[in-house]
Amino acid sequence: GGGCLCDVFLHTAKGRFYKTMCADDILHPDCLKTEYDFLYAHPAIDFCFSNARYIDAEGNTMHGSFLAKRGAQFAHCKDLCAELLKLYYQGKSVVPWTTLLFKRECFTKIELDFSFVMQFDMAVLLSLCLNNKNVGYIHEMLVSYRIHGGQISSSKNKEAVYTYSFFEVIRFLNIFLNIKINNNS
Repeated sequence: GGGCLCDVFLHTAKGRFYKTMCADDILHPDCLKTEYDFLYAHPAIDFCFSNARYIDAEGNTMHGSFLAKRGAQFAHCKDLCAELLKLYYQGKSVVPWTTLLFKRECFTKIELDFSFVMQFDMAVLLSLCLNNKNVGYIHEMLVSYRIHGGQISSSKNKEAVYTYSFFEVIRFLNIFLNIKINNNS
């Protein structure tokens, strides 16, 4: 799954930045430059993301966007990591994986669980936020997020999603229980 591939990638990649990709999504022509320029202009930011436009299997633009469908708004958010943690706690995956660009040093001294398959993206982002990494939001659509029937994470395949991700729920509960324990101590 995604976790195993990311483990190999993080141990072999040599660049200053890590870009996430999904095989069926499309980066807009200015995506990488916009993300790089954003991180360069905001040196305190460790990683960034943007919204994503929905497209169908043939690449036609669909109504809505990734964040609009999830009711997430980050335009005026003062503490983006706290907001992401709150939304993840509510079970909402609100960051389109393909829109992320990370500085390499994000992953130093961070322990990641690479055994996640369906929810690896959420596990990575939770780990980064819990380790006080700074996140930035770019107010542009930089990626086209493809929706199609064969997509495992699609709402059309809820049974497959539940089957593949059921075992991961316990580990997410542990993450959130640790937050509560650490905040009360």
